[in-house]
Amino acid sequence: MVKATGSVGCQVVKMMSCAIIKCLVLSKVVTSLSPLTIRGNQFFDLVTRKHVAIRGIDYFPRPNSGRLNRNSQDLFTEAYRRVWERDLVYLRELGVNAIRLYAVEPAKSVANSKDSTPEQIRLSSHDGFMNAMNEAGIYVMVEVASDCPTCAVTRDKAPTCYPNELKERGMMVIREFSRYNNTLAFSTGNEVNHFAPPHRPEWNGPCQKKFLADMRKFMKEISSGNEAVLNAPHSDAHRRIPIGLIVADSDREVNAAYYNCEEGDETSAEWYGINSYVFCDGANRDYNGATGLKNLQQFFENLNLKVPVVMTEFGCLSRTFPTMDGYEGQRSFLQAQYLFTEPEMQSQFAGAFAFEFSTEYVNAAPSSPYPFKKLGGQNYGVGYFSPENCDDITISCVFNPLPCFDNLKRAYEYNANLNTPIFVPDEGRNGTVPSCPSQFPPIDTFSWPSDRGGDSLTVLAIVFLLVVTWVLLLTWWKFAQERSLHDNPRGSMNTNEELSYLLDKHPAKRPTEDYSATVSTSSSATSINTHL
Repeated sequence: MVKATGSVGCQVVKMMSCAIIKCLVLSKVVTSLSPLTIRGNQFFDLVTRKHVAIRGIDYFPRPNSGRLNRNSQDLFTEAYRRVWERDLVYLRELGVNAIRLYAVEPAKSVANSKDSTPEQIRLSSHDGFMNAMNEAGIYVMVEVASDCPTCAVTRDKAPTCYPNELKERGMMVIREFSRYNNTLAFSTGNEVNHFAPPHRPEWNGPCQKKFLADMRKFMKEISSGNEAVLNAPHSDAHRRIPIGLIVADSDREVNAAYYNCEEGDETSAEWYGINSYVFCDGANRDYNGATGLKNLQQFFENLNLKVPVVMTEFGCLSRTFPTMDGYEGQRSFLQAQYLFTEPEMQSQFAGAFAFEFSTEYVNAAPSSPYPFKKLGGQNYGVGYFSPENCDDITISCVFNPLPCFDNLKRAYEYNANLNTPIFVPDEGRNGTVPSCPSQFPPIDTFSWPSDRGGDSLTVLAIVFLLVVTWVLLLTWWKFAQERSLHDNPRGSMNTNEELSYLLDKHPAKRPTEDYSATVSTSSSATSINTHL
């Protein structure tokens, strides 16, 4: 990181340059897509009022090697324009209208650093990425957590599973991405229930729900209820975007009830995501035979939630799917077609995201040698990157679509023009609020560090007050000392000075021998004994 050097004038120029760059970077927002809003359990275009079914894919273009080959790497900034511009061609071809991001780093954290240069601030911006997706007609679901020790709900038992830093991080991500019309939704966690002991989601579930509640309240504060920023003139315009979470498909009934039950204002999910792999029969050619998918639909029909339910991951791997062009287990993705053509599926699900855009080499290679022709446990991509050692730094990656890419494309093309009529609320679509499961302690029974002023502004305020108090005490002490000296000039004298003062005041008592040495020696001895 480059640090400022030189004169004060140079540093002032640098600070002004950073401020100008920050304003320019954070204000260039394209508005070709209309924002989406929730009505009942579906998403609708806020302007046209037409129903919008989410046809998405999970997007994390992790290269095969190098320093970018790690979890939660934010590859969606200006610094990696070459990466997402390369992939945008294929996202368009696939026919998706939404992508899901697993982690981002808030640009504000870079822009607010005193050591950041104007170029670093520019490269940290997500404006270019979000604008490019906007122009392509693609909405973006943004995860506010990330993969670091304090960036997500942890494996610890509540309440320690909610790191204090997580709240501030979440607020920065929401503040940044709520400026875009094509931000579909915020997720406050991905599969937190997998971090708990088996069948004990109450272990860390309260942390997830408390974090969700904190983010909902923050979103309400900064947006003032606005659903649209259609022509935002500056970076302080924020629209209200729905906040939810994503669970793994285990303990299905308990988790769905817990995160959708209400424990006060702003405490339940505004949308509910589930990563579910239930369509695993490659021989299936008919919806009536899709038992796992139908069971999932029936579950949510019985639950009758008030909010949209989204399949945030789907695409089961199975050897029952055929080998195509030498690649084993190429998924048919017929469930993507069923989701948008079967009325009972449409009535329960607001959309879905296929998992995933590109095969992650580090996960897939151990069970499926590159280029992944053999079916392995992690061959989830609808394409893969070449060459094998590409790092997207010195060696650019090239995306290679697999046969299942075309299968998903056909399913989404079939559904692309399917829309329900303009939404008219009715009693049948209002849904119900489930009761909170008894094994989860209410979130207000915990003492949460995030409620005790954990964000940076509060900490700075406390530090400021302490400094002011210290300065005032020091000033008072100095004043008291000066006042004492004025009232009693002997107060600051040492032993010899005091003796001389007394003898000058009373000359008749001046001795003939030198007492100063004796007194000095006696004083030193007293001092030594005192310390002993």
